[in-house]
Amino acid sequence: MFVATLRRRHPRRNTAMKRREFISLGAAAITSSAFSQKLGSRMVPNATGLVDSVRPLVGTAWRGHTFPGATAPFGLVQLSPDTSGPPEPKWNERGAWDGWEHSSGYHSPDDVLLGFSHTHLSGTGSSDLGDLRIMPIVEGRNWSWEIGVPEPLAEMQAAFLGPDSGWVFPTQVGYRSSFRQETEQAAAGYYKVHLETPNVHAEMTATVHCGVHRYRFPPNESNAKRGLLLDLLHGLGSNLETATLTWETPICFTGSRTTHGWAKDREFFFVLELNVAPTAVTLRQDKAEHAITPGDHMQGSGMQAMLTLPHDVHEVVLRVGISGTGVEGARKNLRAEVQGFNFDSIRNATKAAWADVLNRLSASFHDEKLSQTYATSIYHSYMAPSTWSDVDGTYRDQDHTNRNAGKAAVYTTLSIWDTYRGQVPLMMLSEGKRINDLICTLLRAYSGMQAHSLPMWQLWGNETWSMNGFHAAGIILGAFVRGYRDFDHALALQAMRESAFQGADVKHFQQKQTAFRKNGFIPMEMLDGSVSATLDLAYDFWCAGTFAQLIGKQAEAQELLAYAGNYRNLFDPSVGFMRGKYEDGRWRAPFRPDEEYDEYVESDAWQASFAVPHDIAGLIALHGGDEAFVRKLDALFTSPSFVINARPDITGMVGQQAQGNEPSHWNPYLYVFAGQPWKTQYWVRKVAQLYNPTRAGLPGNDDCGEVSCWFTYAALGFYPVNTANGVYVLGSPLIDRATIVNDVTGARFQIIAESNSPTNLYIQRAELNGHALHRAWLKQEEIAVGGELRFRMGPRPNHQWGTAKDNRPPSGLVL
Repeated sequence: MFVATLRRRHPRRNTAMKRREFISLGAAAITSSAFSQKLGSRMVPNATGLVDSVRPLVGTAWRGHTFPGATAPFGLVQLSPDTSGPPEPKWNERGAWDGWEHSSGYHSPDDVLLGFSHTHLSGTGSSDLGDLRIMPIVEGRNWSWEIGVPEPLAEMQAAFLGPDSGWVFPTQVGYRSSFRQETEQAAAGYYKVHLETPNVHAEMTATVHCGVHRYRFPPNESNAKRGLLLDLLHGLGSNLETATLTWETPICFTGSRTTHGWAKDREFFFVLELNVAPTAVTLRQDKAEHAITPGDHMQGSGMQAMLTLPHDVHEVVLRVGISGTGVEGARKNLRAEVQGFNFDSIRNATKAAWADVLNRLSASFHDEKLSQTYATSIYHSYMAPSTWSDVDGTYRDQDHTNRNAGKAAVYTTLSIWDTYRGQVPLMMLSEGKRINDLICTLLRAYSGMQAHSLPMWQLWGNETWSMNGFHAAGIILGAFVRGYRDFDHALALQAMRESAFQGADVKHFQQKQTAFRKNGFIPMEMLDGSVSATLDLAYDFWCAGTFAQLIGKQAEAQELLAYAGNYRNLFDPSVGFMRGKYEDGRWRAPFRPDEEYDEYVESDAWQASFAVPHDIAGLIALHGGDEAFVRKLDALFTSPSFVINARPDITGMVGQQAQGNEPSHWNPYLYVFAGQPWKTQYWVRKVAQLYNPTRAGLPGNDDCGEVSCWFTYAALGFYPVNTANGVYVLGSPLIDRATIVNDVTGARFQIIAESNSPTNLYIQRAELNGHALHRAWLKQEEIAVGGELRFRMGPRPNHQWGTAKDNRPPSGLVL
């Protein structure tokens, strides 16, 4: 039986807490009425100018899969360029603009831009969206319906000698354009680039539901036609089922796209308005062209439109509202968020919104590169989840019916397997007003799907059923523990129990659940990912059982917690790793820990074997105690980094620590549980060096900000090893000073790292609110109520601080 024992809070303030399982009531006496208030903003003085340190191009190279375009905090619009590269070996495969490297639509070092679409995914390993691509076109340069296929020699000549070096293209060169990275500029909520083929300067900004474009054309000395291509045919990683387009008024177009991709049945609606009326519009549908006039409505597939602009036009501004509920939803969003065509005003408002978010996690550093990396990590972390509901609360539910959530926000782009670990707990520190709405979003999805399961990876009103487990249970428990409780507790427990004991009838989830309960593990011959899925489910059953216990459902708690220790059944003491096992009890053979067998998900045995965040004490015991566990961690960080048969998302290697993927993220902090926090301090600093403010500045797929947010925590000096217990394990801060602002109460928690530097990486001592802090962890409520944490840093380890048994983090919960 695996149970969580509840103890009272230790009476001594700011001293060593009793090390057993307790519960943190977090968020410090926040009442439910606080969460019914309309979301607002609170500007905090920003002495560091953190918003100006954001570098959205970070992660667009190598394996980051981010996009550089414009978006607002938690915005539904991600207005960004879609690119491809020439077919040289150093570039991408010819025409692979929608392949894995282009999951976000953009990949450095591409030099061909295909247009600007309004929806993108940040850092994912799968591709979708890319709705409503728009491209400025000029007669004689890129006036074409087709994207165009790059000629290798032409591309090489343009790359080395310049786009105006004399190469003459055929008539149908394509609407694509060459571009140079030195003309790109990306900032918080803003992107610009010079399109060399049409010779047009392009700028983008965005609000939550709207994208705004500004295109500047040169003087028209040749009297060539100039215009805009609206491409409803092409997207990212999906197939177009049908599209509609209506020319409503001289300056207004509306339409939709229905696609089948990662999100299997997705609908996108838009309203587009221009500050300049087109002089003519030509529609191409199924390769047949014809002119249209205001009032015309078209429906079909393969739809594109050419908007011819006045010959003397210099600047054109487009404002585009989008929605998942319908054209009228898009129109409401546009009317509410964008008045007029003042591009700079909208850009400045979005920058202010980002400054507001960043200032709740403000920090100063001794190195500007650290400041840029930190600011960008927050920026990437708060791109998602996206606000799915319209401004009036209407949203498209799982059954494709429109419903209204009132004043609550409903969210999408929920990469739960990734973001439950760090990104959502980060929101619970500085974006608390959103948390109850987020939990209600999970429960709405559960009710709407009617699939006997909590959501796993929500995308635009669709469940993609990606990854393992039901980690939404950890998010719900983590919110409850931290004091965010304005949701239906009975419904939440019902959703957890159905997820645990039945599950969705897709991708063999029900078979996994049954085998997990029957055998105590998932046999390797039954399904791929058996080891990782067993570990994931053990944690999820613990979360569900602990939630049941906290709301007084003891019988349900006992039933669920009985399976939380199943991780032990896959630990092979003869090799010291979590290892694949057949149903008859035989271990996988042959076996080596540095090979990615089918039993592991995005990991090998090294990276998967520490995935027991709810019972680190039990994991240490399996290894034979503290010293043996520390030796295994030492080997993790110092073993040869090569992984046999590794998939491309196992990256960012420090030894066998794969920082570019989520299963490894808590590993540097595990030394603290074994009484050697100075090793955590060393390896956190070492791993943090994988991050920098360049295009290749992320160690792997960012997965909706989860890889980025690890750096946010590293800089602040702590990390939530168990996302659900409200405990943050101390590491080695990178900041000189930082302030976390509770957006619900306004309370400010200051962090000061005295004598901090690249060499002074070890904590000599710590103080919390002026009292000596001997334990190497904090509770959510200690941060949420405000106060001061002061580190005194030095060049040598302090082998006494934080090492005593009572000063180590609890394995479970705190009260």
